[in-house]
Amino acid sequence: MDKQLMNTIAWSGRTPLSPKHHAPWPCAEHNSVVVGGVVFTQAYTCVNGIRLHSLKSGNGEHPILLVHGFPAGSQGWESLMEALVRAGFTPMIADSLSAGETDIPLDGYDKKSMARDLRELLTLLTLVDTGR
Repeated sequence: MDKQLMNTIAWSGRTPLSPKHHAPWPCAEHNSVVVGGVVFTQAYTCVNGIRLHSLKSGNGEHPILLVHGFPAGSQGWESLMEALVRAGFTPMIADSLSAGETDIPLDGYDKKSMARDLRELLTLLTLVDTGR
């Protein structure tokens, strides 16, 4: 793992996971949170051996995935979340690796791996039809 990334993780006070880590907590945990007056489903979903945190609201029509940059997390989208739901969208916001409440793995920070993780998350949450 990159030394700068390790220093960032150390600063966050969280512990990186081993490459053989398998989340010891439930992988399909859901509860509700209110953001800007709108109820969102908060989920923790195991994707490719990592527990990803996400928020989703709306009626299922017009899904939109909001992806944050480094070092932000899903909270960076809070100002838009209510407006998107009220406009008829189904926003989904996922914390990427090491952000927010998502796991901190030792690897998988390349764009291809992160895109694969997001696609798998969307598939598991039935927002993407894989044609399987």
